[in-house]
Amino acid sequence: MRWALFLTPLVLFSLLMNAGPVLKRPMGIDDRFMAFLEETEQATLAEDWPAAADAWRRTDRAMSLVIRRVQVMSERDVAQDIFEDLAQLQGAIQAQDRSGALTQIAVLKALFKQLGQ
Repeated sequence: MRWALFLTPLVLFSLLMNAGPVLKRPMGIDDRFMAFLEETEQATLAEDWPAAADAWRRTDRAMSLVIRRVQVMSERDVAQDIFEDLAQLQGAIQAQDRSGALTQIAVLKALFKQLGQ
């Protein structure tokens, strides 16, 4: 019985720390970060700046939802970098800077892969 008291928290903690890939997945229609980021990329490639700004807003909201789920097992630096790059992406879209926006989108994709690993 004593070993169960020791083993149960250890197992639960281990499961929580390895749940990053599962918790990053969309769990609703508002937290599809990668889908919204793809929409932002497509609008940027087409230089449809109003659509890119709208897709960016959905991307930013989605990341706010996703980060709540993965913040326990993710590194704080990665999450902070994602929000900084989202801000830089917003600036590039407002400036209608296609290359700057596409660069930030590529960085965001790479950072999202690292999140929760």
